[in-house]
Amino acid sequence: MRSLLGVIIGALLVASPVYAQRAALTPFGGWKWGGSASTRQGTLNTAASEHFGLELSVRMRRDASAFLMVDYQPTVLRLKSGGTNPELFDLDAWYFMAGGDIEMLDRGQVIPFALGALGVAWFDPAGDRSGETAFAICMRL
Repeated sequence: MRSLLGVIIGALLVASPVYAQRAALTPFGGWKWGGSASTRQGTLNTAASEHFGLELSVRMRRDASAFLMVDYQPTVLRLKSGGTNPELFDLDAWYFMAGGDIEMLDRGQVIPFALGALGVAWFDPAGDRSGETAFAICMRL
């Protein structure tokens, strides 16, 4: 399943954005650093890995857009405890976000902007383990 999803998303990344009037459908990808959380047993860490996604954005006015985005990251969950850092299991992290962005100043070729999004993160572990969902927020300047 993961390899098929990787091929589909990879094929989307080589395509250019599809524009229809004020809307754009844009595939993206890159490298995402992992995160960590402290527990009684030690520190849980997600490994840094590639990520892929798709964004549908609609221009609301000349300097502002609204968007819907899905972002997928296949990673590994590790537990750092007492000097060891064993891999626990593979983990798929999915982010489903809705938000908007606004351009701050129009200074020619470089345009600073602010972005905010709210959504849901779904963590889907490999095997017979149950997944978990959490509130997600993203802000950038």
